[in-house]
Amino acid sequence: MAAVLARVDNRMRDAILARPPSPGEALTSFVLSRGSVADRAALARNPHAAPDVLLRLGRIIDPHVGAGLYRNPRVTRETAVLVLTASELDPNLREELTTTDDQRLLYPLVESHDHELVAHALARIDGRPRFPAAASVVSRGCLNLWRTTGRESARAAPANVTDLLRDRLAVTREALDRDDGQQRLDRLIQRDGRTRVVLRRLRELSKISLYHDPLPGHVQDARLVLAAPHEPLRWDVVRREHATSPLPDHALVALADLADCPANLAAAADEVHARGPVPNRGRCRSRARELLGTPLSAGAPLRELRDAYRRRAVDAAHIVTQGSPAIHALAAFEDSTGPKLEQARSAVAELTTQTLGFHVEAWTVALTLLDDFSGTLPQLLTTASSVTA
Repeated sequence: MAAVLARVDNRMRDAILARPPSPGEALTSFVLSRGSVADRAALARNPHAAPDVLLRLGRIIDPHVGAGLYRNPRVTRETAVLVLTASELDPNLREELTTTDDQRLLYPLVESHDHELVAHALARIDGRPRFPAAASVVSRGCLNLWRTTGRESARAAPANVTDLLRDRLAVTREALDRDDGQQRLDRLIQRDGRTRVVLRRLRELSKISLYHDPLPGHVQDARLVLAAPHEPLRWDVVRREHATSPLPDHALVALADLADCPANLAAAADEVHARGPVPNRGRCRSRARELLGTPLSAGAPLRELRDAYRRRAVDAAHIVTQGSPAIHALAAFEDSTGPKLEQARSAVAELTTQTLGFHVEAWTVALTLLDDFSGTLPQLLTTASSVTA
């Protein structure tokens, strides 16, 4: 695959590395150790890449890789700060950050060495109740400004925050007027960033009923809680709390984004993804056969097929051999994780081993044809093999 990556265009590179699901272990290992900048930047954008992979990419000092990481919706605070404090920030990313109101992009900015980015973030932090860690983010930004540009810049910052947030900053404003203000802010940030406080904030999100589909919305807000300044989570505390009173689903999913998340909590997050209303298995299997008997289209039909696969109403081999067009059949596995993803990879590997083997030209042709090919995956592989025979 390394030789294939060197031959494909950026569009196909993105299809291999940037689109869900995450690439296999061997390909990921190659990209991390010997991949090009373009390969690593593409992998950095993959929202299904493993947390430890994103963290390792964050330690590669390259502005293009950093830009991909920072825009990844599952990037953690630790990795985002690595990007911001690197020697060089991608110019396009910096320009985007000076105009954005996206809270996910703004929270890590308060820890940047760039005082203009810090000031921009402070002026746009949202103080609504669905953002319980917002005041902590502003306090950290004020301390950063004080240390980098002086107390006056830090004092001016709370005046620019939204009205909803201003009332939550009384202690911060008081500290900015004291000679020992930096130490006071440090203690405030440390107190607000304790593991138990983080867990309480994650639980409180359950009380917010803004969303038609609560889980995705609450997961997004939970990721913001974890993007705010906090101590390295004390996983012994997290495990004890979860054992005593199980954490809400959105908290488990957000915590699983962290590279050091314990295996039992990550497994609990996987169970959240696998849950849902249980349909009639026979009806689900019948619908899967119906979908595979006609050309698949994006949207509802593809979602139904994904759901049928997740619920074991159809196996991976049937999807990859009967689904057309091939690109949509493969897209049925985009949300798959764990054993379901491995089953899909095995089904595809069985077909490619028989047809493409290690023939670089055949792989390149197959990938080039994939987007526009109307037939099944076996038909595509046979075509690619014949063209390069």
